[in-house]
Amino acid sequence: MTEQEQLIREIRERLSNTPKAGMIDSLAYATRLSQSYSISVEEIREIVVREADAAGITHV
Repeated sequence: MTEQEQLIREIRERLSNTPKAGMIDSLAYATRLSQSYSISVEEIREIVVREADAAGITHV
């Protein structure tokens, strides 16, 4: 499994604990995750936003 696949898996797992009507701070999510991955914050934020949209979770 690639690092990006691991990241997406972790994002999905974290988002699954967020209520559908919930809201997340995508930059805070990305910043926190960037400490564990060698992927840039900007790239991680794009993935967080995409996954949040797919899960029906609002992001700022």
